[in-house]
Amino acid sequence: MEHYLTYRADDFLQDAKFRDWVLNGDSEGNGFWQLFMERYPEKQKTVLLACAMLKALYELEPLPGDMEKQRTWELIFEKINTEEDSEPRRAHFPIRWGWLSAASVILMALGLGWFFIQRGSFTDHAAYEYQVSHSRIVLTERKNDSSAPQKVKLPDASTVVLQPGSKVSFQENFEENKREVYLSGEGFFDVRKELGKPFTVYANRLVVQVVGTSFTVRSNRNEGAALVKVATGKVKVFAFENFGKPQQTDAAHFVTLIPNQQVTYDLKANRFAKALVKEPVVLSAPIAHPDFYFSNTAVGDIFKTLEKSYGVTIRCNNDNLARCNLTAPLGNEPLFRKLDIICQTIGATYEVWGTEIVITGQGCNP
Repeated sequence: MEHYLTYRADDFLQDAKFRDWVLNGDSEGNGFWQLFMERYPEKQKTVLLACAMLKALYELEPLPGDMEKQRTWELIFEKINTEEDSEPRRAHFPIRWGWLSAASVILMALGLGWFFIQRGSFTDHAAYEYQVSHSRIVLTERKNDSSAPQKVKLPDASTVVLQPGSKVSFQENFEENKREVYLSGEGFFDVRKELGKPFTVYANRLVVQVVGTSFTVRSNRNEGAALVKVATGKVKVFAFENFGKPQQTDAAHFVTLIPNQQVTYDLKANRFAKALVKEPVVLSAPIAHPDFYFSNTAVGDIFKTLEKSYGVTIRCNNDNLARCNLTAPLGNEPLFRKLDIICQTIGATYEVWGTEIVITGQGCNP
């Protein structure tokens, strides 16, 4: 049954079991497909669309011949040009409209299918409203109707800071082996660590799963992209349709984020784009170089210090860059301002490629 989850309407049309059910309506088929639509309500519209298309195709009559088509047009023009006739003329040839009626059904079905796809109705099961209303357990909803961020305490002592207009739903008491919340809008979660009891956030088309960490989720149903940013710990981010599947443990089906990383999910393209956050923060203070004060220090060592302190990867395209020495009190400057100062001093440039910083330049002679 599970393999039908990937089927589109045209796939169902080619399936012998589906065709037999639609055209013959046997009781065994009725039970199977009824159970399928109950178990996977997100596929109901696709199944019904395929039913309508198949019935319309099956009921098609033979297309009219050239003579009938010509005579039909003649009758139409006669009607238009003969205004004085009070009685309508009767066609001498029977016009078989069945094919046109069936074709209209097909076009209407295809048109509705395209409409639902464009409106996102096929993925309504991922929307916050759908998930909350179809929950098997009673949920409590908190909504921030104010103009300022609002902190909400969760049953396990974790918290979420909701931005204005955002809302979150959760159980009054989490279950023994899992903690699940539903978010619409933007919220910053500070999750209490509990081994063996993962914390999962369902945010429209995104699912975020952690054990104990702090992160931001922004996901609005009407926006074209969703965002997850990690402040501490590690999180896994899934597209809703991939979460809970057997291959969920396959790294190709989720994105792992660590502090100072973020991922943007393009809803239309169904694609993740991983990157550094706009302003990375210090994760661990430098011990060998307090306050990022460097005195006649090799640039290679400076980059290693920044990597460790910010949890980023810095790569030089030229080994000679690492041999340059630099004296600079970088202090509390943001990471990218620090890199600006370093690169301007040694005649280099840098670019951010995803989660990696690439330094380009001629470097210094040994």
